Amino acid sequence: MTANIRFCAWFLAGLLSTAHAADRFVPAEPATPLPEFGLTIRSTPHRTPAEEQAGFHVPEGFVVDLIASEPDISKPLNMAFDAKGRLWVTQTKHYPFPVKEGEPASDSIVVLEDSDRDGAFETKRLFASELNIPIGILPVDDGVICFSIPNLWYLRDTDGDGVCDDRKILYGPFDTSRDTHGMVNSLRDGRDGWIYACHGFNNQSNVAGRDGHRVSMTSGNIFRFRLDGSRIELYSQGQVNPFGMTQDRYGNWFSADCHSKPITQLLYGGCNPSFGRPDDGLGFVPPMMDHLHGSTAIAGLAHTKDSKFPMEMTDQFLSGNVMTCRINRNQITYRGATAHATELPDLLTSDDSWFRPVDLVFGPDGHLYIADFYNKVIGHYEVPLDHPDRDRNSGRIWRVRWTGDSPAAPADSKLTASEDPSLRWSDLENLDVTKTIDAMQWLASVQQLSSQEVPVEGLQALLRTAAKVSQLEDPILQQTHAIALRRAILSLADSNPVAVKTILIDSSHTSQGLQSPVLRVLIRVLPACRTTRCTEWAIDLLESGVVNKKGRSEEDEGVIRATVEKLADVVDDATMDRYLQLLRRMESSPNPLSFAERLVGIGARQQQSRGSLSPKLVEAGHFAMNEIVQELNRTNASAGRAAPIREWVAVSKGNDDRRPWGVEVRQVKVMSPTGKESQEAMPLFSSFPLGENYTGSWSTEPFTPGGPIELSVAGHNGLPSKPDTGKNYVRLLAWAPELNTYQEVARAFPPRSDIAATVRWGTELFEGKSVVLEVVDGDNGGSYAWIAIGNFSDPSLQLRSDPSELKVLRTMFNLFGVPTESKAVSQFIASEGLSEYARFAILRPMLLQVSPIETELTDLAAESQCWDIVRLLTIPKSPQDAGSLRQWAAEWEQQAVVLLKRMSAAGQTRLVRRLSRYRDAAIRFTTWTKQGALSVDALGALPESWWGGLSEEEQEGLASFRASLAARVDKSKLIESKLAEMGSETPNREVGIRVFTDKCSQCHKLGTIGNVVGPQLEGIGNRGLERLCEDILWPDRNVDEAFRVTLVRMEDGVTHTGLITDRTDDTINLVDQTGKKVAIPTSEVEQEKRSELSLMPSNMEQTMTTHELASLLNFLQSAAKKQ
Repeated sequence: MTANIRFCAWFLAGLLSTAHAADRFVPAEPATPLPEFGLTIRSTPHRTPAEEQAGFHVPEGFVVDLIASEPDISKPLNMAFDAKGRLWVTQTKHYPFPVKEGEPASDSIVVLEDSDRDGAFETKRLFASELNIPIGILPVDDGVICFSIPNLWYLRDTDGDGVCDDRKILYGPFDTSRDTHGMVNSLRDGRDGWIYACHGFNNQSNVAGRDGHRVSMTSGNIFRFRLDGSRIELYSQGQVNPFGMTQDRYGNWFSADCHSKPITQLLYGGCNPSFGRPDDGLGFVPPMMDHLHGSTAIAGLAHTKDSKFPMEMTDQFLSGNVMTCRINRNQITYRGATAHATELPDLLTSDDSWFRPVDLVFGPDGHLYIADFYNKVIGHYEVPLDHPDRDRNSGRIWRVRWTGDSPAAPADSKLTASEDPSLRWSDLENLDVTKTIDAMQWLASVQQLSSQEVPVEGLQALLRTAAKVSQLEDPILQQTHAIALRRAILSLADSNPVAVKTILIDSSHTSQGLQSPVLRVLIRVLPACRTTRCTEWAIDLLESGVVNKKGRSEEDEGVIRATVEKLADVVDDATMDRYLQLLRRMESSPNPLSFAERLVGIGARQQQSRGSLSPKLVEAGHFAMNEIVQELNRTNASAGRAAPIREWVAVSKGNDDRRPWGVEVRQVKVMSPTGKESQEAMPLFSSFPLGENYTGSWSTEPFTPGGPIELSVAGHNGLPSKPDTGKNYVRLLAWAPELNTYQEVARAFPPRSDIAATVRWGTELFEGKSVVLEVVDGDNGGSYAWIAIGNFSDPSLQLRSDPSELKVLRTMFNLFGVPTESKAVSQFIASEGLSEYARFAILRPMLLQVSPIETELTDLAAESQCWDIVRLLTIPKSPQDAGSLRQWAAEWEQQAVVLLKRMSAAGQTRLVRRLSRYRDAAIRFTTWTKQGALSVDALGALPESWWGGLSEEEQEGLASFRASLAARVDKSKLIESKLAEMGSETPNREVGIRVFTDKCSQCHKLGTIGNVVGPQLEGIGNRGLERLCEDILWPDRNVDEAFRVTLVRMEDGVTHTGLITDRTDDTINLVDQTGKKVAIPTSEVEQEKRSELSLMPSNMEQTMTTHELASLLNFLQSAAKKQ
């Protein structure tokens, strides 16, 4: 059937303009209105086979025949022809519900036969019954190989009566607990002793053959197996829901997939993109196409090499599009071994929106056969599985024939390298890989040879061909070379390490540095081997061939940085010392700050990939911090700093964006002592690095100026040709004791120039009072919408163009922890060189570990400019000081009510969201709500998944408040009213882009904007306004299995909520609502709970105005149409 198609849509006729200009095979467009093909539940009535056939459109010269239909067959899934020309079909009535263990199964395999060869399949035989959603099928001499939940079976006919009488499990069980619509499909005989298959969607299988070799597959993968059950192997990893596979005339494998690309060129050992999963260290296999055929629901794939179609259709792929009800067509061209797909007009369109082409295969007669899962409903997750409109009986098989002049099909030039026992590694060096036929021979040879244990001669041959391969514009060949080289090194590294190391060093010609192609490929491949020994060899090569070389180019530096970063993912405790030495040797600056920054980058990468840091890296981080702090202490002692370092606070009320403002060097107008004006480059805090659509503020903690305040301001307030919007400004707030708050006393606007102008505020504005300086970016426009400030007269606010020691230290404290055993660090933290709040900011990561709620409340008080509350707190000077921690908590028991009563509704919502991830949050919410400090409405911002993770006691405490929120569950009337309100709105595309970027792009990708965490949005605009509005405002109504959230509660009480993208024995990789990736050590997990709900926020209507929603919908629809 189809893949997860949460956002699929009809294929616009306008896309045909992208087709091959010279192609003459163009079918008519459907008579059915195109929006119909965007509905997950089609509105058109059921048609008889004859009625459906009458609605097919094919190019002139083609005809469509009906081969079989209900009641002779039911819902066909996969097809295959045997050597006698008989058509074998797996069919189901159980789908989408698998038969439970112990209950009778009734799905089956039927065989259709054209005995008299007149083109009509007049004979139907039931070969096997009592199957459970059978999909993949491949006839063999005495029976058939098929998948039926949960195994791959060998079904035999031992007595020759045409009926299965012997069943044997070849491999299994495969996981089918997460999904029952992809599963194992598209079994193909590779004619090399292997049978190839697609693993399908979302399931996590762990399967072995008799030899004990075990294969683990998560969601989309391609695997192969021996017919006798002896061995199963992973062929390529990645993809989401591959459903359809075939070979081109050179023998290369290709698959159809949903949510990645409609067609993918497969490489043995290659890694393809999937939902949120990282590559294998060598990068993803390069894609062969960019277009998506207007849908993410692709199934079935056939190549015209097996056809009797016109010669003009040589080297074309045909694929089924179950959402748009079409057979898509692509022309394949080759650069060397690399295939490229060009979109062509479709082969077939249909007036019937129930037409669902799930499998395609060319028969021995050269005609195209199509399995039609004929159904009103196609979405496995978008529509409830028990929806009454799901058709469980209808199914058709169609044949597309060419009736015009029929030249003989082009000769099948499939290479036979995979079947050649005399093939040798040395043969690779004699091929001219600049020619496609030789490149294909090289590709096939390497994939065959590297599938076995690679001898030393193989490693040497691959290294000798590195220079030739590196010069090609053939990414598939280059990727294959890297994959084979990795396999060769891993094959020999343990058995013959001395010889391998010698060969690698001798072949890399390290004296040439990165001019050596062998060295370049080795420092790419060795980190991807992910073993201690290979990591050491990579360091050896970097030290001898790279680090010691002078005059490296910028390109060389980029290669080195990329290699060092990759090594961070694989370096272990055994190699960490050498790795750190390498980092130090690569440093050209004696400044410890530079090395510290490099450690920060390495640590952040390691944290993300592993979920924890190497102890030796932490030790190095502490040592570097100690060096920086010693220098700071010496500087402070000698200079006698007049004012402590102040902390800045970032606030973005709309989406809780706490990113610090960036630092940019810009020209500043300055006045010389003689009164002459000039310009000087100076660092400024700027909102520009956060994006011109960003809105938020950047403010100081309170300070008491020693005199007039001067600063420089640059930036804009809208297009120069338009009136000043006044949305961007800098203002001064002074303490007003009578109001118990800070009040604005002065405001200045940017000069509408990239060159900063001076602003001066005299002491009469504040008269010795405490003040706060705040710069606000309130303009969410796409251009001329930023502001920057700097060049402060107060030295405590000053900044530098290079990363300051304090900034780096704060990052290091956050990453590596505070080295409390260091006297220098302790002295620095306790010194007067830091303000009280700056000290808190440094200790914050550690305080967050021991007192998370108090830490977050302190942040929220500062962001709300409730500095009087912050001043009343006794912020601990050490996370180990139990007494001060208890006092801090007791103070917050009183001050939390004060803070909450000052906060706006948006502020309370922000507080609830932040605190909800911590243990005891529910108890605090109960207390504060009973005290009347926290609004019940704020609790409405919490997702259903949070409520589901509460203990019985916690749920009981909030039961009465939860009950009052029950009315928020049914959003049908909300959607109805929103649709009515939007009728009077005039959408603005720029506003729509901004809203999408701010609120959607963290998880969704549309065109080039965004990230692939949730479903891709190609075709989303074609679902219809009402459904699109429902998807945004009511995301929990129907949630794809792949996008349901998981709650992971840690032993320290922290709760992570998000999508699990990958899992190993040691780590759970999760993506949260903001698109942030989190690596969680499994050893620290206390509880894991799967929710039925979406990761998407359920209160989107509260985060945008009606105008913004209308503009977002308009943008999504228009963007989809353009694509």
